[in-house]
Amino acid sequence: MEKEIIAAFRAATAKPDYLTVDKLEAGLGGWGAFNLGVWAAANVIAKEMKRGKHMKLEPSDEPLTDVDEIAQKAVRKLRECGADPANAALCAAVLLYWSGVNVQCGMPCPNRKLGAVTRMAAGIPSGRVSSIPTEKQNNKISGFAATLAIYNALDREHLAPYDSEFLPLGAGGPIIGHSAIGEDHLFPKLGQKLAGIGTKAMMKAYTSAGMRPNKWFSALFGTAAALEIIHPDAYVGEEFGSFLVTRTPETTAQAAVEASGLPVKIHIRGTGEELNTAQVVGDLAIILKDSGTPTVVGMIMFAELCSIIQEGSAIGAGRSGGPLVIPLHHWVTSPTLALYLQGKGASQE
Repeated sequence: MEKEIIAAFRAATAKPDYLTVDKLEAGLGGWGAFNLGVWAAANVIAKEMKRGKHMKLEPSDEPLTDVDEIAQKAVRKLRECGADPANAALCAAVLLYWSGVNVQCGMPCPNRKLGAVTRMAAGIPSGRVSSIPTEKQNNKISGFAATLAIYNALDREHLAPYDSEFLPLGAGGPIIGHSAIGEDHLFPKLGQKLAGIGTKAMMKAYTSAGMRPNKWFSALFGTAAALEIIHPDAYVGEEFGSFLVTRTPETTAQAAVEASGLPVKIHIRGTGEELNTAQVVGDLAIILKDSGTPTVVGMIMFAELCSIIQEGSAIGAGRSGGPLVIPLHHWVTSPTLALYLQGKGASQE
């Protein structure tokens, strides 16, 4: 009998088309899932891309860009399909990111950070990493674990690479921040220490709360918590990467990737395209930091939006790409991958 049951189960789940959602209408409500909204928002973005909209954030002198307009449309569609405003902001930002939009361009006025663009489109206040939950692995934790560990470390020891007492009070900007002191020493070196501490704390919290440590989320939260403290948009010295190319999110994420045990390279599902893990973790951490305070459901959808990563289920970056079986109302790999491929095609034309 056991073999027959397993055979029937495998046959029924071999193709998602064989299954349905038992509460289809409720899928458009305000709780539980909003994968129909993700599909609809992806469709909105795809149409705008086909119209030739400029899918880049740039330091241009204009109050509203194509990305701003697309973000507003995507957020509105997600809200119409039942998504919480913060969940809509996060998922719209991640969809735009995978479609090819850069997460930042160094422009403080007007705001040119992707997570903040979608957050303002949703009309919600900013949040803190300590208040963001992880997705549910039966239990769940929050970024508070990373934040607590980081501030405990700041209290116990001196983490900056110099004696801070010599600085004038309130020093910042081009004199200290945008100079060798800040960009070559303070930001990258302090960021790596903080991210490593925060990531290890997340791994420990997962284990202590009865869950297998999620490497992906631990690295993301460790990086995001560190980027709340250091300059999240600064270029760094050449010892950390190519000059005027490498920014603090990537260098900070390098320490988180190492602390979590993530692979140095990850790959896109189906194409095998190789990506720099620290680059992706840094980018997504910036989005998490800036897009508000999503709910657990929003973080479940965030994880599934990352399941276009081939290593996904092994490292904790979503499951809907397979091989694990999850509820169909979390299944959003296909529209995300379609957007990614459409964006790659547009960038090569």
